[in-house]
Amino acid sequence: MSRVRLRAETIEWLSRPEFSHAITLAPNRKDMEPELLRKMLGAFCCEVDKFMLRTSNPRSRYSCERLHLVAMPEKLDSNPHLHCVANFTRAFWQHNLDKPWEEELSKIWKRFTRGAGSIEIDVNSSERVASDVLP
Repeated sequence: MSRVRLRAETIEWLSRPEFSHAITLAPNRKDMEPELLRKMLGAFCCEVDKFMLRTSNPRSRYSCERLHLVAMPEKLDSNPHLHCVANFTRAFWQHNLDKPWEEELSKIWKRFTRGAGSIEIDVNSSERVASDVLP
């Protein structure tokens, strides 16, 4: 598959309607190793699942019930952060979206970054996220 086609297909996939929101997670720490960033993302997703599903052990739930999120790292050597797309549609979460979930995501990320991190949550606008990180 050509690089151009692969890029186009990836952009199309990340722009699908089920990825309703674009999220940028920045730990705002220069000493961030890629493995630590990956672990922080995993812990963040687990905490989001706990909040959204109202359970203390989200790993006991089927994966199809948990947060669907795709993350792409950027600038790992200078200003590491993650561009993500996630499913926060009413069809998926139903009544769980009645909670102040955007505020809670911010609190969760701040907790994992010890207050230094920042998070941006926007509606996923077609190619914005994919075109930001794909060559």
